[in-house]
Amino acid sequence: MTAASRPAPPVLPPHVVAFRWARANLFSSPGNSVLTVVTVVMLSFAAFQAARFVFATAEWEIIEANRGLFFTGPFPRDEFWRIWVLLHGTAALSGLSWRLWGSLDLRRPLAFAAACVPLYIFMLEGDALILTSTCIATFAAAYFAAWPVRFSRFRDRARSTTVWLWILGFMAAMLPTALYPSFLPGQGGLFSHVPDREWGGFFLTMVLATVGIAVSFPLGVLLAIGRASTFPVIRIFCVAYIEMIRAVPLVTILYMSFFILRLAIRHETSVLGIPITGYEMSVVFMAMLGLILFSAAYIAEIVRGGLQAVPRGQVEAGQALGLGGLQVLTLIVLPQALRAVIPALVSQFISLFKDTSLVFILALTDLLAVARIAPAQPGFIGHHAEALLFIALIYWVVAFSMSRASQQLERNLGVGER
Repeated sequence: MTAASRPAPPVLPPHVVAFRWARANLFSSPGNSVLTVVTVVMLSFAAFQAARFVFATAEWEIIEANRGLFFTGPFPRDEFWRIWVLLHGTAALSGLSWRLWGSLDLRRPLAFAAACVPLYIFMLEGDALILTSTCIATFAAAYFAAWPVRFSRFRDRARSTTVWLWILGFMAAMLPTALYPSFLPGQGGLFSHVPDREWGGFFLTMVLATVGIAVSFPLGVLLAIGRASTFPVIRIFCVAYIEMIRAVPLVTILYMSFFILRLAIRHETSVLGIPITGYEMSVVFMAMLGLILFSAAYIAEIVRGGLQAVPRGQVEAGQALGLGGLQVLTLIVLPQALRAVIPALVSQFISLFKDTSLVFILALTDLLAVARIAPAQPGFIGHHAEALLFIALIYWVVAFSMSRASQQLERNLGVGER
């Protein structure tokens, strides 16, 4: 009987397959059977206790009463328009980018927009529903406005324009945070300064994480390229920086950025004989700087591993085609290196997002610091578990979303496939 004429094995019912798998893996011996039963009992008891706490004994009024504190901290309520301008601009650029680079499937952008609605409604009070509707409408308008552009001859130019809009928008949003003239009155007016001590909650955590990821990634790539450079001065500098930063904890970097760099940058001057206290670096900016310097060193080592994974033949093939050294690096070597280390890069980004909780040592009210403030209020004393569980849920949602996005990117690029 040939292989072509051999009958196919019968398809077993799912319950039979599950029974055979359990018998082979969970109850293959008396010891494994006892271990399986004990593990199931322990997990069932833990799940029962967790469900009873969440649905029966927990008092979630602390979350409802402090929802503004959880998401924006002590940020002035009359300055919320700044956050909504930022959200609308991000929604517009997200719609353009999703249409120009994303897939043609509408289910993902619609699911993304629908997931943002309850978050925005829960975050702010008053006119939050109207502002949320306009934010979603902005995303949808930008998404459908870019639909014909994707299939036109202006697609590449539109993509380049969108990238520059992200960069310029990022700089416009972060520049007032970095440096502010301390001689300005700071109150009243359209561009009045909001003290960085009043930033907090989920808003501050996302700002620190976004800026840290956006700036540390290109800096880490440059450090990795410099470490592999043939110029001794550049290589020694990059190696010294990477090894020095990786040898100290993040808390030390944050303290140094706050107490040393901040004092070194401050200066006093005068204009026409009038003394001016000069410019003072923001505490939020110094926290960003510490996170960027710390994360860039680890990203550099991750990218260096990707560079070493690219075969030497790829470089020789590029040189045989007449490409210069910079062209070989940017068009051949670097894309393959980054493609190979996507999982490690995303893991570092998730770690950076969680490390933002350490900024509490600089007296900033980040998301985790709210868990210590809210239970100290009269009427909610002792309710630490509810606040911590809610914050843990937020951290998990963001980290899980980043992980799923990286997996989708890996599938689109065919990482791990031959």
